Amino acid sequence: MTTMTTELIIKEVDFNGANILVAQDNDGKSYVGVNWVCNGIGLTKGQMQNERIRIQEDIVLSKGKRNLVLPTNGGNQEFLCIELEFLPLWLAKISITPKMKSENKIVDNLIEYQLKAKDVLAKAFLPYIESFIQDYLDMDEDERGIAYFKEKKQRKILELQNQELIPKARSFDALIGANGSQNMNSVAKSFNVGRGRLFAFLREKDILMTGSKNDKEKHNVPRQQYLEQKLFVVREYTIPDADGEIVNRTQTLVTSKGIEFIDKLLKDINYDLEKFSDLDV
Repeated sequence: MTTMTTELIIKEVDFNGANILVAQDNDGKSYVGVNWVCNGIGLTKGQMQNERIRIQEDIVLSKGKRNLVLPTNGGNQEFLCIELEFLPLWLAKISITPKMKSENKIVDNLIEYQLKAKDVLAKAFLPYIESFIQDYLDMDEDERGIAYFKEKKQRKILELQNQELIPKARSFDALIGANGSQNMNSVAKSFNVGRGRLFAFLREKDILMTGSKNDKEKHNVPRQQYLEQKLFVVREYTIPDADGEIVNRTQTLVTSKGIEFIDKLLKDINYDLEKFSDLDV
């Protein structure tokens, strides 16, 4: 798959059975998404996080890192990438641990990436570059001038879009990385969906319960299996009612693990919750 913007040309390259996202900027520099490489090798979430830290803190590797806004099923998000020239050095620094040795497939994948990945990924843009140069040479002087100013206009539009998208992506990353649990209102805002629609969606998925007229305490409370998976927590509190009587209430909170869980569910429907009532909380 190829995606073109005025700032980046983005391609998905099939390498060793995994789709690796590669991006090339206007200066001809190519970058590879760190998450995609880690997933392709088969690293765990913890190992992936260690590699992200390594790239950002290593005195040499950090010179090749760049945060790029890349397309995903859930919309554009900012990801850590590494310049293709630095890829072999990064991969060479990934140590093969005893646990990895026990999982032969991971070791075999890592060796394949270390030996071949850079060359395969670098070839992804050769056909495009040759086609682009030929198209440019075929233009007359006026056409080249029009193409230049059109490119500048599109670049400005992209810059304005990135100014809007990057804070959203960082907000979601901060929400996942936050200590403690988040209320449903904060979670809904991070996905740019209505709180009521999100509640209704999770009830339809039978993740949250629907309280009856005689048992409203269970309304929007997670089912036990999802509490045991530590996706949600329920906070109990008391408030006075209209008559001044103290009544018990519950609030459903979402853990960082639960936010990732909800994000996966929403990606499956492209974050489209229009059929759910925003008033049906």
